[in-house]
Amino acid sequence: MASRQLILTYNDFAIECFSQQHYDEAVTLLNKAIKSEKKEKGLYVNRGDCFYHMRNLLFALADYKQALELDQNDWSIASRIAVVCCEIGVHHFHEQNMIKAKDYLSEAINYNPYVSSFYVYRATVLQALKNIPDAEHDLARALYLEPTSENCFSVMARVCPGKTKEDILKNYNIPAAVCDLDMASHLNTCTMTNTPSSLGCLGPSKNPNPHHPSTHSPHQERDFHMELFYCKKAATEEFKRIMDELRPLHLPALKLLPLERTL
Repeated sequence: MASRQLILTYNDFAIECFSQQHYDEAVTLLNKAIKSEKKEKGLYVNRGDCFYHMRNLLFALADYKQALELDQNDWSIASRIAVVCCEIGVHHFHEQNMIKAKDYLSEAINYNPYVSSFYVYRATVLQALKNIPDAEHDLARALYLEPTSENCFSVMARVCPGKTKEDILKNYNIPAAVCDLDMASHLNTCTMTNTPSSLGCLGPSKNPNPHHPSTHSPHQERDFHMELFYCKKAATEEFKRIMDELRPLHLPALKLLPLERTL
């Protein structure tokens, strides 16, 4: 088995390759590190971040899930999974595969139920599937999380024409509906303390980003992700246009981090 120092060296060189946008080379180096050390979550997160930048979303998703298995309390990893699942769901929507779109968007919500956009996107898909009651319920959840969402109001005009925000909210016990959402089974026992990890986090380790998901509560996390999904104002009354004009979703300022120098 390779020494700890060699694994650290692979990771350090991968960081340098990543910073130069040489993602293929970074993946090759991280493959070597993971071959020798399969229990280090930071290696999987770092490789997942590389795949994410390469737009290999399924590979990124697999690495993030492997990292989460190694540390089920890491909210930043769960948030990554949610973003990637949402992107894949939107892709399937464009491909007219509504069932897969709904499944991936539901998975995104399971991993992070505090992002209004996830519910708006799933409501759009449910409307296409003619499931109006569930679509309206998702809009209610979205409105509870972000009462001024223009995206949500645009979808409302299609899903429940003539109804106001108050009409939708009064039909559902939304605080309970949001708070009681079932997280993925392996997150059910998480404390959600969001202790910053020394490995594979967003942002630099010595000067952490104040919006870093691992240092915020789940409720603050929703604001963090709103910045991701509302970078482009999308006030439109056209149902299809809402989804067509979405920009690719991007995790902000991904940066590979060094591993701890001690076992």
